[in-house]
Amino acid sequence: MANTPVNIGSIDFNDIKTNLTNYLKNQDNIKDFNFQGSIIQTIINLLSYNTFYYAFYSNMLANEMFLDTAQREESIISLLKPLGITVPKKKASTALIDIG
Repeated sequence: MANTPVNIGSIDFNDIKTNLTNYLKNQDNIKDFNFQGSIIQTIINLLSYNTFYYAFYSNMLANEMFLDTAQREESIISLLKPLGITVPKKKASTALIDIG
């Protein structure tokens, strides 16, 4: 079995797919397979989609953990609580009407 590392620096779907295909082509026990027209391509697509979505999810999760990059209101409120800052809640309008 060849010891070729998988390039994990990119989070682009096509780059992930290409890296997985190149990694599998360098393996001794499956070297003669057709990677473009076989069931292996389906497996590579599934692995690529899984890796792509997990990378996106991890990136969004990491962004929500810091006040500078958080985008969701719930995350910002949660990050401000330990600092002693209270965010005002939304209130419905009220009116006092005197009919008489």
